[in-house]
Amino acid sequence: MPIARAGTVLAQSAGGAGMASTLIGGALCDWVGRHDPRRNLYLIAAICAAGTPVGVAAVMVGSTTLSLLLLPLFLLLGGSYTPVTAMLISSLAATRNPGTVMATMSLLVSAIGGGLGPFLVGVISHHVGGADPLGYALASILVSYVGAVACFLLAARTIRADLVRAATYTGTHTSSASFNPRRASAQPDAEATF
Repeated sequence: MPIARAGTVLAQSAGGAGMASTLIGGALCDWVGRHDPRRNLYLIAAICAAGTPVGVAAVMVGSTTLSLLLLPLFLLLGGSYTPVTAMLISSLAATRNPGTVMATMSLLVSAIGGGLGPFLVGVISHHVGGADPLGYALASILVSYVGAVACFLLAARTIRADLVRAATYTGTHTSSASFNPRRASAQPDAEATF
């Protein structure tokens, strides 16, 4: 497939996958976390764990056609965490500064994802060398999803208490669908299952 055609196909499929992942991630967030916010974190940890091998395969496979099939799947999985993290972060933010919190999150995502990410890929690609340095560099960056999985699982251990503390601090209920901080504080974390 000519590179111009591959770029066009990838742009269209990546855009569609990005939009779908945001909508699907938001719907899953509402459905999965309606009774226990920890389930949202388990969900995005599972999505990131599933997306890692798909992303690595997409950048390492030798076939352009197969890569163009795998990349949108990776983007569909990889983008699903955004609405979940945005919802949890806004739930934890004080009522007087949610705009600042969300702006800071957007700034960090843009600075790291759009600035540091490409720079690191270039540095790693330069130092790796060989037949496919860009593929190895991209794959090494994608492996960082394993760290994200660990962070989401660690956050799941305290999210209920954190939401209770945030609701107490702000004097409001959290924006997590039907999560009740009073009921959650009365129930030990061991009772809820995934």
